[in-house]
Amino acid sequence: MQTFLKAGGTAKHLNSKCLSLLRPARPNAGACSCRRARLVHQRRFAHTFKDEEEDPPLDPEIASLAPGFSAKEAALDEKTIESYKNSFAFKDATHSVEELWDPQHYKKRIIVHGYLGKRVDMAKNLSFAVLHSKDLFRSIQVLSKASEGDTESSEAHKELKRTEENSPVVIEGILQRKKDQKGVRDAEEEWKENQLPELDEDDLASLDDDKTLSKERTPTTPTLEKKSQSLDKDKSPYRENKHKPFNSNKKNTGPNTLSANEIVLKSVQRLAQWPPELAKMKLSSFEAKDRHLQLRTNFDRRMALKYRSIVTRQLRNILQKYNFVEVETPLLFKSTPEGAREFIVPSREKGLAYALPQSPQQYKQLLMASGIPKYFQFAKCFRDEDNRADRQPEFTQLDLEMSFASGIDVQFFVTALMKKVFKALSLQFEMNPAITYEAAMARYGSDKPDLRFDMNISPCDELVPKKLRSMLRPPNGFPIGEEDIIYECMKLKVSDSPRETRQFVRDFMDKHNTELSKNPCGPPGLFVVDHSLPIKGFSAFGEASAERWFKSHSMQLRQGDLLIVQAGLPWTETGTAGSRPIGDLRLALYKAAEDAGLAPKRQGYQLIWIRNFPMFKQSSELEPGQGGLAGIAANHHPFTAPQNPKHFERMLRSPLRAKADHYDLVCNGVELGGGSRRIHDAKVQEYVFRHILKMPEEKIRQFDHLLNALRAGCPPHAGFALGLDRFVALLLAKDTIRDVIAFPKNAKGEDLLVKSPGPISGKVAETYHLLE
Repeated sequence: MQTFLKAGGTAKHLNSKCLSLLRPARPNAGACSCRRARLVHQRRFAHTFKDEEEDPPLDPEIASLAPGFSAKEAALDEKTIESYKNSFAFKDATHSVEELWDPQHYKKRIIVHGYLGKRVDMAKNLSFAVLHSKDLFRSIQVLSKASEGDTESSEAHKELKRTEENSPVVIEGILQRKKDQKGVRDAEEEWKENQLPELDEDDLASLDDDKTLSKERTPTTPTLEKKSQSLDKDKSPYRENKHKPFNSNKKNTGPNTLSANEIVLKSVQRLAQWPPELAKMKLSSFEAKDRHLQLRTNFDRRMALKYRSIVTRQLRNILQKYNFVEVETPLLFKSTPEGAREFIVPSREKGLAYALPQSPQQYKQLLMASGIPKYFQFAKCFRDEDNRADRQPEFTQLDLEMSFASGIDVQFFVTALMKKVFKALSLQFEMNPAITYEAAMARYGSDKPDLRFDMNISPCDELVPKKLRSMLRPPNGFPIGEEDIIYECMKLKVSDSPRETRQFVRDFMDKHNTELSKNPCGPPGLFVVDHSLPIKGFSAFGEASAERWFKSHSMQLRQGDLLIVQAGLPWTETGTAGSRPIGDLRLALYKAAEDAGLAPKRQGYQLIWIRNFPMFKQSSELEPGQGGLAGIAANHHPFTAPQNPKHFERMLRSPLRAKADHYDLVCNGVELGGGSRRIHDAKVQEYVFRHILKMPEEKIRQFDHLLNALRAGCPPHAGFALGLDRFVALLLAKDTIRDVIAFPKNAKGEDLLVKSPGPISGKVAETYHLLE
């Protein structure tokens, strides 16, 4: 500031907020003392903000008419003018609602900002109202009483009754403890109970003792093999609950009321009016086009955004603690064939356009070549995908990359990062041993397995007789011959009563008949174990086959069990084809049993790493991949490295058989994020483009910037991207990521609040060459 004043600046050029920011903070100053200091500064410099000359009187009839509005609607009436002018000057708050639990403020005159809640008129001169805090998280009662001879209280009472519920106000009054305290808890105890989990300095300091988050790689760092083993064996759930956890399963309906104290009203200033037409509507009736009102009137939606902020802050604190550098990469990128469809941003230069990044993938690899050893950012990503369940055209991911690192190094770090975040949020979780992509598909029928319940899938070809195979045969047009079809099974415990299990099967078939009829592998066979029936209910198998089923140690069939048998495609070395239909059936059956109260509710957080994905897959019209002529596409992205030297050689000879050093982190059946080791050699990367994917020369040239960076001695590097929207939705048990995004798009990619995408004028289209 001294430099600013020496340069000719004066206090007149700085507002009070700038001055308060420039002033050194006192180390132990509390919130109240900071407020008092700010008031002193405002009074000290108040004379510098006086108008040098008076403006002429405002003509209320002068108004700029917007299209679609009449002059009557656009004109400002005297009441609006006076109300708006009065809102320029309002008293600074001396306290927040959150601070009013403290008994030391009793009998003090206080000023509080917030929103007026429901008012109850007990008599002509006596009313009770609720004041919500600025964040609408907490509230306190306001007592308004108009007494004879007390002009201040009488005027305040009149103004309170003129003010609509939900209006922003400044309340001034005397804090007191309520007189009727029957059944009312202690104010301090009540306040502490309603705190959100925070990551304090002790939490951050404790990270220094965590050997899994070593700051630098030292000679004592475990080898990759030892790291992999320790990562797989780590199954200890975190059980420390230093902070009260945020109850994500509780239906929060409104602010937490501080019931022990109240404010005796002395004055109220209305800063804006809640429209009368909105006051007549139900607060739960607002649609997506009124998203701001959905947030304003729905406590649960606002808390989701606040919780998202807490999670983001904790992730950032941990990463910065361990020397990760936060770098913002450009949003105006260029079109490159990474795999997904891009959003194009036209430029005024004819024939040239930007593209919004699908992810910061190429920029973060450029950073690794730039000597940035540990990078992260909360990145906006854009993908112009067709309508898919619970997807957004723009989303946020925690993006990180590490140089001189392998895929195991990154998995090891991210596992430790998850431990710290779950611990800070006081949430229990279990890290399961990592499994391969093939194992996940074979055992759970999905590469995103939900491990909160059993129902493992097992092969059963030898237990399915020929007669039953004809009943379970896939429909005509199945891509393989009947002799190559495999049969798999799984078991669900619904009830000890076969009758109850059969009723569950009937209800399930009736509800899911349409989905089951579309199963490309044909209808599943559902069999109930019933000891009162011939062959225990397995007559369709025949006596010999049924006996083998009941002697099978892997199945251990009991009375009332439901056995599911499904036909499917055989596994191949490419890892394509598989049990996805039976995996979908696994989830649907358990959810139906859960909803019917016949199976335990899924609880907790079960995390697992899925590794060794196929490096390439067959391309198609729907998924052209990188647009090469080889008929194959990168399964992750074209920069992913092979798993090891063996699979590098396999990549050169038979690409579809090669496995990648590609890994996904899955929790409760949801893919939280994924990553891979990158190809850091320019010649190998170019070989993948040119000879494996057979990309046209013009497409390869689009990656010249990356190839040039790799040629400059780029170190080995690997990274990971955590889907922040999906992670927060999972922690809060939300059904859709829209619930944790402030202004989400609908299934058509539209923002109904601001009406985007919107039309552009002919002039703009001409400027950006969109008319040709």
